Amino acid sequence: MRACSGEGDTGKPETINVNGHAYEVVDKRTDTVYVPKDTIVYKPGKTIYRDKPIYIPIPPNVDSLEVIKDYYSAIVYRDTLHLSENMGYVSVTDTISQNKIIGRRWSARLKKETIHETTIVKEPARTQLYIGGTVGFDTKSPINFVGPTLMLKTKSDRVYLLSAGYGVDQRTIIQGGLLWKIKFRKW
Repeated sequence: MRACSGEGDTGKPETINVNGHAYEVVDKRTDTVYVPKDTIVYKPGKTIYRDKPIYIPIPPNVDSLEVIKDYYSAIVYRDTLHLSENMGYVSVTDTISQNKIIGRRWSARLKKETIHETTIVKEPARTQLYIGGTVGFDTKSPINFVGPTLMLKTKSDRVYLLSAGYGVDQRTIIQGGLLWKIKFRKW
């Protein structure tokens, strides 16, 4: 009995506990999916914070008409900020006129990381009951025994067998048995 019990194995399989029951882990898989997510936001210039102005000395020969023309025109500035590790980018567009930001539009395309972990477990061992029939043969008669059979398989792979039936020689026969699972090691 000790030789067939499998107690000589030193490598125990990994188990996890699910709802109070231990399950043997067969396989583990981790999949990472990057899902792009787009966002666009517009803010009017009145809501954007403004620092105090910094005055720069004016050069002596300045074309006043060019300064006034530039002051009243609307100028669009665009910038794109790329995030590290290929996680996406943020694009900023500012519209400026009369030394004020009239409006700001920013859009972001970010890769949202979703990780799926899948653990495949083996169904736990359980006690099983089987019912069937038994037929016996010998050299004197083709069939010398017929009867029902009950078989009980335990969680530890032990099998108990009970047969009862009627024999050719008009006798009731009861048989019993105990079986063990044979484990072969992988080469």
